[in-house]
Amino acid sequence: MRRIKIVPLIIIFLHFYAVTPGVAKNLDALQLNSANEQLDSDSDSLTNPWEIQHQLNPYSALGPDGAAGDPDNDGLSNAAEQIHTTNPRNPDSDADGMSDGWEVGYALNPTSATGDDGATGDADRDNLTNQEELFSSTNPRNVDTDGDSLRDGWEVDHQLSPINSTGYHGSAGDPDTDQLSNGQEQTAATNPRHHDSDSDGLPDGLEIEHGTNPLDCELDADSDGLENQLELALATNPFRADSDIDGLPDGWEVAQQLNPLSIAGLHGANGDGDADGLVQLHEYQHQTNPHQADSDDDGLGDGWEVRSNLNPLSAVGNDGAQADPDSDSLSNLVEQGLRTNPRSADSDSDQLPDAWELHQQLDPLQASAEFGTAGDPDADGLSNLAEYRNSTRPLVADCDADGMPDGWEVRYLLDPLDALGLNGAAGDPDVDGLSNVVEFQRQTHPLQASYLVMLPLAQHSY
Repeated sequence: MRRIKIVPLIIIFLHFYAVTPGVAKNLDALQLNSANEQLDSDSDSLTNPWEIQHQLNPYSALGPDGAAGDPDNDGLSNAAEQIHTTNPRNPDSDADGMSDGWEVGYALNPTSATGDDGATGDADRDNLTNQEELFSSTNPRNVDTDGDSLRDGWEVDHQLSPINSTGYHGSAGDPDTDQLSNGQEQTAATNPRHHDSDSDGLPDGLEIEHGTNPLDCELDADSDGLENQLELALATNPFRADSDIDGLPDGWEVAQQLNPLSIAGLHGANGDGDADGLVQLHEYQHQTNPHQADSDDDGLGDGWEVRSNLNPLSAVGNDGAQADPDSDSLSNLVEQGLRTNPRSADSDSDQLPDAWELHQQLDPLQASAEFGTAGDPDADGLSNLAEYRNSTRPLVADCDADGMPDGWEVRYLLDPLDALGLNGAAGDPDVDGLSNVVEFQRQTHPLQASYLVMLPLAQHSY
């Protein structure tokens, strides 16, 4: 009878569910044995070496060990991690602050922390880094995530939501109520959260409307002497120096207590509130006081000084009251009273100086008739001009009272101002026995001898 030897067999079944730190010690042994096993023992599309490398159970296709598992909760399944060569045990394989799943979802390389793939990269050039896109929940591959025509970076910079295209967050929104939509603010590079981006007192929308730069701080946009904020308060036009178009700048009118929005009466260019003969336009041009007839308090009215080519803002030198710029012995104050020209010694241009005419009681402003050059008010045969040249008086026919008219004496080269000697009534310069007065009476020439023939009287006998 044949004896059969029975050898007991001990079969040990090992169950793998997950690799623990204890099991990890046996990974090397498993790795050696894997060469003799199938490439994917659990048919979960994850290769044994890859699973072993990343501490996954190559004999389990379930739970965190399977293809759909996501042990690091980075949004990438193990299958995806294997494809992208990322670490299924590390949610941020390249340690750039962005999870592998997020990077893969937006076509960034989860194993590169440099360039457009890194935290500081800006793949869509919207001025948001990839990390900022992550925090803002925006698309790092789309410059305008919410499709409202506003760049994500611009919206984030101005505290608008880059994932909300409605209300004040959208292109048509106007959070600073400056009459510019967000879309317009983006185009103009203005601040949608500040109605006056350059802080010049003018709302951005108003500047855009009038063609000025809302980013150029000009506190007085029209250079009229009024700051923009005051113009808005006064309802004047901050973009026009002369709001009422009367020739007077708004700033000057306000400074002179005139209405910059009225052209009527004293508020207009032709008004003359101080009755100094200067209309408001001329007051502005000469910078005189439209409410004071004598701006420099020298006794000379502004209008008269301007017309006389004197400075209405100076009381010294030739411009002062006692000055005599034309050297006619008449001060400016006197000339003003006489209405003569302080810049001309002969105001009426009749060759007779003003002072002489006044002294002789002639009109220095009248160059015709008896007051003019050819006038002869004393009928002495000398014109006023001749009287002036001979120093005689135009209203006295015989200045030296010698019985001979000035004109006759001048005509015969006698001195009309000398009543003595050869020039006087008794003089006989031609030694003809006839005195000058007789020569005048007989209308003979006092410098040419005229002899009288004395005939004897006839003798009669009775």
